[in-house]
Amino acid sequence: MEKTLKKIAARAKIRARVLAAAKRRAQQPEKSGNGKKVITYADLDESQVVVYEGIHKWWRVMQECGGIAPPLTVGGYSGTGKSTLLSIALPSLLNPDNSKVRTLYAAFAGKAAVVLRNKGLVANTIHSTIYNCIADKDSPGRFMFILKDRHDIEADLLVIDEASMVPEDLRNDLESLNIPLLYTGDHGQLPPVSGKGNVMENPRFRLEKIHRQAKDSGIIEIATIIRQGGIEQPDGKIKPFMLKKGTYGVNKDAEVLSSRAANDTGFLASADVVICFTNNMRQTLNHRIREEKGFTGKSPQVGERLICVANNKENQMFNGLMVFVRDVYVEDDLMTLDLVDEAGKVYENIIASKNYFEGLPLDRFQMSDKETCHFEFGYAITGHKSQGSQWPFVIVIEEKMSVLSMDMKKRWKYTTLTRAESKVKLISKFA
Repeated sequence: MEKTLKKIAARAKIRARVLAAAKRRAQQPEKSGNGKKVITYADLDESQVVVYEGIHKWWRVMQECGGIAPPLTVGGYSGTGKSTLLSIALPSLLNPDNSKVRTLYAAFAGKAAVVLRNKGLVANTIHSTIYNCIADKDSPGRFMFILKDRHDIEADLLVIDEASMVPEDLRNDLESLNIPLLYTGDHGQLPPVSGKGNVMENPRFRLEKIHRQAKDSGIIEIATIIRQGGIEQPDGKIKPFMLKKGTYGVNKDAEVLSSRAANDTGFLASADVVICFTNNMRQTLNHRIREEKGFTGKSPQVGERLICVANNKENQMFNGLMVFVRDVYVEDDLMTLDLVDEAGKVYENIIASKNYFEGLPLDRFQMSDKETCHFEFGYAITGHKSQGSQWPFVIVIEEKMSVLSMDMKKRWKYTTLTRAESKVKLISKFA
């Protein structure tokens, strides 16, 4: 009995030292490369501290008890400081031997992985993180995706960003690896494009208080008004408010326009991407913008932007992947494309059907999905296809969404508006 008590006391001392060391490191003032003070634990607000402590407790209990704890979910609305919190909480995690935890970030979309890498994080797409891409000996130029062994992934912790996008089948593969998982994302966004289940529907920890600095952003201002259904009052109540025509934000980085703005093709073509609701509108806009940019004919040309609309693991093509045409060779009904995605990754000798760009539906293809990849023009895309990506200048066109519930309408508009990094224009049918 005495030995058992001594062991418990020793573990408690070790745990206290590890936690104290982590907090000291998190609180230590640092200078960034440009001389500015780095945000530390001491700068976190009350809700962020709760999440910080929750993450550390989850990790600490797992280390003490052994095994793999259920995945942890951390949600945060745009402007609540979720990224800031994680940049402090995760680097300060420690293993029982006081060594740093090897944290690997992954995202469903290639553009989201690029955003993470630009922040100095070790990040990649989920597919390239957990699958091996192996050449198919029976089909030259084709590939198979095989789930990696846990020991082939050099990480103590996997952080899945933009987790609301991840479909259930992909989550099952992630969780089968027996690596601790932390899912993070915005729980106000749309559910996954394909597959059932939204891991961010009810996150264990939530950040919902918009920070003062973020309130200066017109993008966050109008997105928050839409998500809440109005403007929050000092007493915490929401006063109903409908967005009016005009600019928003200190820097006027958001503007609400009347529906007439959608008639200006030159204006639409100036955006990095136009987001709409229906496929009919998307097709019409792509046709107009292609003409405005000087592209002719129905088939893709060098320099054009495409978006993948169906998963094809054999060719490393995934639904929602944005690519640009580097070269194209047409023979009969087929095209052979050389492509590059937004992360700079090159894909060569990708076969696509020319007929699809000429208006034939997917079920008219004579070739199987394993032999062809399916694309659409990517100047205008639907809201679901925009998930996980961001662009400097985004135009959102509000259409009739009678097929959606009121909650899903809010999620659609909130998700699409927050795809903008620097500037957004909302073309509203109500303005």
